[in-house]
Amino acid sequence: MNKHKDTMHYYLQFDENGKQTTYLTEKNRLEGFVYYKAPQDFNPLKDLCFLKDGIVVLNKGSLIKKTQEEREQRIVDKQIAMLKMFSDSNEFRTISLDHNNIEILIVNNGDFRSILLEQKNLLEDKITPKTKAIFISPVLGNPPDMDAILDIASRYNLEILIDGCDSLGSTWDGRHLNEFAAATSCSFYPAHHITTGEGGTVSSAFEELIDTARSIAWWGRDCYCIGVSNLAPKGTCGCRIKKWLDNVDVEIDHKYVFTNMGYNLKPLDLQGNIGLEQLKKIDIVHQKRRDHKDTVQHFFNKIEGVKEVACHSKANPSWFGVPIICKDAVLKQRLVAHLEDNNVQTRTYFAGNILLHPGYAHLGDWREYPKANEVLYRVFFVGCSPTYTPGILNHIEKVVADFS
Repeated sequence: MNKHKDTMHYYLQFDENGKQTTYLTEKNRLEGFVYYKAPQDFNPLKDLCFLKDGIVVLNKGSLIKKTQEEREQRIVDKQIAMLKMFSDSNEFRTISLDHNNIEILIVNNGDFRSILLEQKNLLEDKITPKTKAIFISPVLGNPPDMDAILDIASRYNLEILIDGCDSLGSTWDGRHLNEFAAATSCSFYPAHHITTGEGGTVSSAFEELIDTARSIAWWGRDCYCIGVSNLAPKGTCGCRIKKWLDNVDVEIDHKYVFTNMGYNLKPLDLQGNIGLEQLKKIDIVHQKRRDHKDTVQHFFNKIEGVKEVACHSKANPSWFGVPIICKDAVLKQRLVAHLEDNNVQTRTYFAGNILLHPGYAHLGDWREYPKANEVLYRVFFVGCSPTYTPGILNHIEKVVADFS
């Protein structure tokens, strides 16, 4: 190792500002180019040099520091700046539609605040110059007052982001919710509107965002070849193998250039085919979900102390489930126990107050958010699957009717 280091000589090139652009070994130098001999202890994997008044100056260890800083900055830039205006943001306003659409959860650098949706001016009070987006999660498919959200977003020049995992097919004033958003997620978990067994999508009109989302899902690699284009000798980009990496003089396959810290989330062809088949009957799925929600809700409305979740006149939810609001925790516990004992499954209304959960307890004091606690105590939901048969609906009706 030491002998190799003593005998290896590197030659450097610099830009007009004196910044090192590349390094080469002696045998790789080309005629007609200007090179500067690197200092003897130059390590191309750790060091950078700069040119000052014609003299090569060595900055030991600077490449490691520079690479780490650039990597961390690229993570921030790719995952935030891909939404264009968000590059300087560290604040997102998040709306949680728990408990009759009156709950808003504001997330501001780990600071949680609950306010009432009817008092829309309170949402505006939380907006600062750093705020770049309003994040909406239409729980069980039920949208908030999108007109109010759009008005605030327009006046403060904010984007809208939507967690649409529960709300595929839900509309506001005749338009699908994703039409209002810079980006929307959708889940294909087995219990959701349509399924591919697992997985989901991110949809957006921003090409840069989609490219970045695809990269993160595909190990973080830069290559965007798909299907038969993977067999092309030069790939989709036309230059599959070239010097893709900075700071080293080596050609590399574009398939193994990683511009993001990614995951292996590529769906299988089998999953894609399942999803395509389900899309053929998506309109039927939405209609059955709406019909079954109304039917099941009618069963529960006969129980004293049960309240139905409100729905805005402009909203047409494709319901993921049937939310049940009980007058108190005692009624909820009794009703859930009765249903579960009689083969009618129930679900907690998701997290309720997220600060009660071990993974998030460090972010704040759960006692300061009584509305979120009330949701946890009083609300649950049951299904309205499009696969429900008349026999299943009759069973639910009988079990609910037998509750006392």
